[in-house]
Amino acid sequence: MIKRSHRCWVISLYIFVTPFHMASTAAQEASSAQVKAAFLYNFGLYIDWPNGALSDVFDIAVVGDDEVAEQLPRFVQGRKIHDKTVRIKKIRSIADFDGAQVLYIGSNAQVSTQEMQKLIDRRGLLVVTDNARRLNSVINFVDVGNRIRFEIFLNPAERAGLKLNSRLLGAAVQVEQSAVH
Repeated sequence: MIKRSHRCWVISLYIFVTPFHMASTAAQEASSAQVKAAFLYNFGLYIDWPNGALSDVFDIAVVGDDEVAEQLPRFVQGRKIHDKTVRIKKIRSIADFDGAQVLYIGSNAQVSTQEMQKLIDRRGLLVVTDNARRLNSVINFVDVGNRIRFEIFLNPAERAGLKLNSRLLGAAVQVEQSAVH
């Protein structure tokens, strides 16, 4: 049996060697929560934030997915994003959100259209959603052939002032202008 820290290290190494593509053996060993945690960390490496959006700490907030919230601290331990220490914030609801660079809204989160609109209007916030929760997010996780992949929406990224690296765009299964369907 592979230890969790070793499994996270294997996932991290593979993602850095071939950005955003999981080997089939690593994907089989890793849970979807571990893969999403790895992606959430790596998204931060491939995005440039607007001036003033980064503080002394790089915050990743999670709502509506306890498994991802549990995996992230194990995955980011000792790592940095843009020379900033990474801090994970597990929040119970969008009403508890007090700021971060990345907000992951899992499939179990209850988010109103009004709350989502307020989020997407925040400069310097990368909103990541899960499957059907993609309304106005910048990045949305999707299942493709039993693998976790992601799609990117450019208009919300532009509104947030985020510059997405071409390697990130190239790794997406789909890149669209808008997430509104």
